[in-house]
Amino acid sequence: MAEVLRDEGYATFAVGKWHLCAMENASAAGPYDQWPCQRGFDRFYGFMEGETDQFHPELVYDNHMVEPPATPEEGYHLSEDLVDHAIGFVHDTVSIRPDRPFFLYLAFGATHAPHQAPDSYLEKYRGRYDEGWDVARERWFATQVASFWFSDKFAIMSSRAKEVGEGPIVCTLPAVANAVANALGEPVNEMPITPWKILQILGRRAKG
Repeated sequence: MAEVLRDEGYATFAVGKWHLCAMENASAAGPYDQWPCQRGFDRFYGFMEGETDQFHPELVYDNHMVEPPATPEEGYHLSEDLVDHAIGFVHDTVSIRPDRPFFLYLAFGATHAPHQAPDSYLEKYRGRYDEGWDVARERWFATQVASFWFSDKFAIMSSRAKEVGEGPIVCTLPAVANAVANALGEPVNEMPITPWKILQILGRRAKG
């Protein structure tokens, strides 16, 4: 996408997780042909691996390794660092070329292993999930049903549901289900639909 957009005149920025090249090619020795700046991005700030320590990350700035700008003792956490650089990239282009469109890809690492959150976040949620995953999931699902985020008329058969025989337990937003149903010309709940198939259908509708 970045390669296509850059050819169309966009400024392109990638911030955060890359994980799109072989790890033996992610060192300072390269080769760099699968690094972000060689795959359509004008600027990059983040990490090359699938995961990194959120307090002591192995960072890359464009095509070179850099040290984190601060330490955990000074309040450093990677998420804030990524946002700061994303804002900086956008500011640089908009302040000089406000007429030029931009594409920013921001991929956080905090929701991936090793799942390291700042102490302030840990304290905020400490004890909230002590009842366990099953209880929390049932509570969330009940809230979603009560809020009409889920509809019993439009269901998507999940791969896990088919494996364990639970039936069509994963539902989609009614608006999305309606769009899929209209595109297919048949009710969604009568056939298994994958998220990827939904995107394909909606993409064709957008082009049409």
